[in-house]
Amino acid sequence: GKFNYSGTNGRLNYVTHDVLGKLAKGYNFRYDENNNLVRVDTYDRASGIPLPVVYVIYHYPPETKNSIGDNIDIQAFLLNPDYFSYSSGPLLTYRYNTEFQLTSIWSGPQLRETYDYDAGGNCTKNTVYDINNNISTWYEYNAYDDKINPARSDRALQLFLNIYSKNNPTDMKRMVMGLGGTGVPGELTHNVGAYTYNTNGYPITFRELFFA
Repeated sequence: GKFNYSGTNGRLNYVTHDVLGKLAKGYNFRYDENNNLVRVDTYDRASGIPLPVVYVIYHYPPETKNSIGDNIDIQAFLLNPDYFSYSSGPLLTYRYNTEFQLTSIWSGPQLRETYDYDAGGNCTKNTVYDINNNISTWYEYNAYDDKINPARSDRALQLFLNIYSKNNPTDMKRMVMGLGGTGVPGELTHNVGAYTYNTNGYPITFRELFFA
């Protein structure tokens, strides 16, 4: 698929996702008076439903501007089949370091995910925990290109794509533990690929060179 972005006044306002040349989803971005992203509406264009099938709310500490804060609370709401109401997902707290990189995701006192970075600002590992605080899955990023990650240019785009690395990953593994965090870790998938770039150095396509 392909993502297309549009914005005004230096802000990301709308994103469309095309699959096989057809418009599949649309994402509408809303901001408050401090330029904080406060809501993203997701529309399923293929279904023709005029309502957002999912919307996500973002909450910030007081005095936050440009969506840059130590903690951000995020909650998703899913449209019910009756089209008259929404069901709420868990309230998740995203925690950031002084470099404004995502370091962990929490659901109340429950740790959900952690993120590790190298000295160059790229994520090396994303670890996912089960309800018993055992590691269930993790993602290893073994190589990056030296080009610009487009999500770094816009804080709203970072929150939307959940991408915080400086560059673009080219070698990625998904690993899994045994049930309940016990057993021998195993490799679930392994992707190696290469990008093509526009004249400004931003990636526009990704081609898999190896997949297992």
